Amino acid sequence: MNDFLPNSSLTAVQPSFYFDFEDYRERKPRNPILQQYIGSFYEIITKSNSVSSVPVVPDGCMDIIFISDYNETRPYLLKTAQAILGMCVSSNRNVLGIRFKPVGISKFIHYASDESSTYMIPLEEFNGTEKLCIHEFNHNYSFEAKCSILEEILLQSLIENDTKMELTQQIANYIIRQNGIVTVEQLSREYFYSTRYINKLFHENVGMSPKKFCEIVQLQNVLSTVCTTTDKMASVAAQTGYYDQSHMNHVVKRLLNTTSSKLRNNEFFEEIRENLDIKYFY
Repeated sequence: MNDFLPNSSLTAVQPSFYFDFEDYRERKPRNPILQQYIGSFYEIITKSNSVSSVPVVPDGCMDIIFISDYNETRPYLLKTAQAILGMCVSSNRNVLGIRFKPVGISKFIHYASDESSTYMIPLEEFNGTEKLCIHEFNHNYSFEAKCSILEEILLQSLIENDTKMELTQQIANYIIRQNGIVTVEQLSREYFYSTRYINKLFHENVGMSPKKFCEIVQLQNVLSTVCTTTDKMASVAAQTGYYDQSHMNHVVKRLLNTTSSKLRNNEFFEEIRENLDIKYFY
């Protein structure tokens, strides 16, 4: 078993955070209502030495983060990666984050996906986010205290049920229960909507097609299995629904730009990657 294993109750696996940040912590929300929509709260604190580029792997989740340099706090919405991207956090930063479950952010923000290449969007650009746009955090507060403040604000920011959002979340949860091993045609038969309509829902509420989302769910299962077992990669491929190891290798190469053997030997998350496409810069 690898020593960078995230808490098993988390929605998304981002192993590089455990490798690269000396001061990183996270926890699930305490409130059962928020647990339906939020995977975890997390905090990154960097010291005087700048952090090198860190890989962000596709996880199907969007985040809200609050970046502080002890002079000001800037809130952003982070769009999800669909292939490996880079993140760089400068020195002397405090980053407090909310990692939403797939579609979960739509319960708090009127979010409509666009095709822009911008991955960090100032939170003020979204209507109805006044309560969430925190511009100052008392950094004498503990991480637990900050999470409690966020939970209170999030509960006040809940949006009443939206039929399209609720349907998208139902379908996304079904995909997760199926471990990503489902086609859009099967989703159409299961939910009695056309494939065109389901594609439209996902592009609007998830920021990607349902096919891509299935692919990411399956990849996340690979990462989780690698984190929690010592199984050979042929066995991992079988457990996570790929036709064979060659099929899994092809997807891993395309989405993570690495090989399955490097995943198995921890080389991927330990090596320095100077050529990452940096989309998240704090």
